[in-house]
Amino acid sequence: MMSTDQATSVGSKLVDVLFWGVKTAAAFGLDHEVTREVAEEIHAIMQSAGIPRSLQLVADAAYLDRELIAIRPDDYSKVHVLLKVFGNLGVDELSIRRVPSAPQLLRLLEVLTEGLIGPSRAAEDQPVPGLVWRAIPTASVGGSCEVVDDEMLAITQLSLAISDAERAEAELAKAGTWLWESGLSAVRRLERGLTSDPSAVLRALELSPGEWSAARRAVGVARCVQQALDIVDSPASLVRATGHAALAAALVSFVHGPSLGLANAARQILPEIEGDRALVQETTPHRLRVATVLRSLCASDRRELAEVAALVEVAHTLESWRVSICPGGIAPRIDLLALGLERVESPWVKVIINMERLLPPGAQVQLHDGRGAVVLGAGDPLDPWRPLVIAGADVFIPEQPVRVG
Repeated sequence: MMSTDQATSVGSKLVDVLFWGVKTAAAFGLDHEVTREVAEEIHAIMQSAGIPRSLQLVADAAYLDRELIAIRPDDYSKVHVLLKVFGNLGVDELSIRRVPSAPQLLRLLEVLTEGLIGPSRAAEDQPVPGLVWRAIPTASVGGSCEVVDDEMLAITQLSLAISDAERAEAELAKAGTWLWESGLSAVRRLERGLTSDPSAVLRALELSPGEWSAARRAVGVARCVQQALDIVDSPASLVRATGHAALAAALVSFVHGPSLGLANAARQILPEIEGDRALVQETTPHRLRVATVLRSLCASDRRELAEVAALVEVAHTLESWRVSICPGGIAPRIDLLALGLERVESPWVKVIINMERLLPPGAQVQLHDGRGAVVLGAGDPLDPWRPLVIAGADVFIPEQPVRVG
């Protein structure tokens, strides 16, 4: 079985070669030597992918076997071109059941080129041996946007939120300044993802491969804050402003290291958020709310938004333990929650535990037959000890309660 990192690598290569294939075929025709070379390259990549495989293109993102493909920001234009092509063909998925020969793959490029030009029935009218096109029942493509199933949408929005935060992190490291638009974009994407499927957001955050960068951890803090405030029915404007403040302060804190602390991080970023007071007439209500939350995080004697600031502190404290309690590794969410219950005196800890369940995604558990498994999310709504798990290649809700460890 191919590892997740290998699958992501193959998915990225497949997106790249299909993009260049359709561009080459459109520019030079199917009989050109360069087009034939691209067809050979597509054949080689499909051979290395292992079959069956399926490529999905929905919601501004690409997936391999419904797992999000990590695409570099500079390569998103390739995904957008293929999204347009698939949309014009009336499909969302290309399944590889058997690897076609290179000459047969020229027919695939012909179909894709028809989709690049405009709406077409080529995918239906010109079948390619070994390949199957499909429209995903829960996904539909409209004239200006895509509507997809909740889980895919949530995972995509989280990935894009982390990309936004990474841009903000790079600017902090380079110039020490805060990219306001990137922060706001990340918070809005989180908002949309949590509205679609909060469990999928947490599962993707905890289980996706890759580095636990400062940006990823800061997005984790903002996710926790926004979701908790939403659960207690806070106004949407307050949820968004607090998430933005939490993201900014947490990112500054994680970039500079544990010695800075959350209060000093908020104090450091506050002047940029407040801006020039002479231009106060241009300041938006959202910016004012973000500044108010940050001031509350700085203050030793809080009068404004004390409970909100306390939530941000709890979420930041939990995430700060991600690396500190596990030297050389990354602590799972269940360990952070257990430590919070032991060390943090705040009602917000129980709110967060109730929100994320006793066994959050990533928890290592033991099944009644002795096998190890990893929790993916909630399972039986009446029994928290029977979560959705993965053991080997099997995903299921166990018949008997699991044990931690």
